[in-house]
Amino acid sequence: MLLHGFPEGWSTWRHQIAALAEAGYRAVAPDQRVGRTDAPADPSQYTSIHPVGDVVALLDHIGGPALLVGHDWGCAPASHTALLRPLWCAASSA
Repeated sequence: MLLHGFPEGWSTWRHQIAALAEAGYRAVAPDQRVGRTDAPADPSQYTSIHPVGDVVALLDHIGGPALLVGHDWGCAPASHTALLRPLWCAASSA
């Protein structure tokens, strides 16, 4: 799972998604609550825990565990998810 930075969106990872798919991996790059996304208007939805819930919910949906790669702002949800839900993932920062 590739997590973008601010003010980017999922398309930041478009070249890496193609390369990972060619190498036989399944890659996803969800839009997050920052950047060019349909972000919640309520500021209380921007704690460090909310993106962890987003990642875990997506992993529940697609099937995990997964390797998380974060870029820029995406490093925080990647590392927080690895710390709080270690059975679901491993994290890397780019």
